[in-house]
Amino acid sequence: MSSSKIPRIRLCLVVPMFILAGFSHVFGAEPMESMKPVSNEVFQAFSTFFQYDKSEPLEFRIVGEDPFPNGIRYKFTYRGADKKTVTGYMAFPTNGTPPYPCMILVHGITGNKNWWDRWMDDPEGSLVAERILAIGYAVVAIDCANHGERLAENDFISPQAMLVESGWMNRLRGMYLRSVVDLRRLLDHLETDDRIDPARFGVLGYSMGGGISLVLSGLDSRVKVVVAGAVPIWSETTFNCFPALPYAERDLLAPVAPFNFAPHVKAESLLLAMGKQDTLFTKAEAEYLLDLISSPDKEIRWYDYDHYMKEAFVEDALQWLKDNL
Repeated sequence: MSSSKIPRIRLCLVVPMFILAGFSHVFGAEPMESMKPVSNEVFQAFSTFFQYDKSEPLEFRIVGEDPFPNGIRYKFTYRGADKKTVTGYMAFPTNGTPPYPCMILVHGITGNKNWWDRWMDDPEGSLVAERILAIGYAVVAIDCANHGERLAENDFISPQAMLVESGWMNRLRGMYLRSVVDLRRLLDHLETDDRIDPARFGVLGYSMGGGISLVLSGLDSRVKVVVAGAVPIWSETTFNCFPALPYAERDLLAPVAPFNFAPHVKAESLLLAMGKQDTLFTKAEAEYLLDLISSPDKEIRWYDYDHYMKEAFVEDALQWLKDNL
């Protein structure tokens, strides 16, 4: 299938799908009942999907250097999940004194590590990475699995195909799983870099990245602050947006559903940012997700946007990071 045949969808999310037998009826008929988190025992079973061998060499390499406003940026590669090569950028501010707090940026579907140079690749978008550097924080961004320079992992087919083509659940599953493990292995390296404060890691994720940030924080206590924007709830409301992803198969998403990780989120501070016109969830579902999140300092903010939130969200995200990381 040629990627040119994939219709454009005004969405920026990825939906992970794991085929896991024996966990049926995780989703119920009632809206809030359908978001009831699994038991701790089942959650521990889900967590095994994200385990990895820490003894496997990272083979972290700097492969390039670029001039960048408010800092110095390096291109790097390392071995992520399944020993696949992960590509990314890391930048350090020119102001302040190391070790720096570090923000990890996680893009949405069809995005890449450069998404944050101009918000969502919009020529008029906010300079997110540059503005974080100006605060005095280090910035790190990778190409998630099947994205950016890693598109060959998906046979050079746009990841967007996974939302509009039936029978692609295995690829969706692999993409989401590898991205989370890739980020955990990235943390393994970053906490050894003497320019970075290992006690001050934050994650800013949007859509697909917002979902990944909740899963990551549900698994890894090294993440202290999370800003998650436009997170898909994966209720019936969400499924109805994607005919190729039948609601009848909703149990396949249980091992990566955000509400199953929410009670285990280990971040000390979390901002959930959602659009009032976003069709992927209802207001009640989003607020219930916030209720489930275990962070002691948490808040939900609503914006007059659909799934594509712009400057008001960026301003609040940066201020939240500045105040809490």
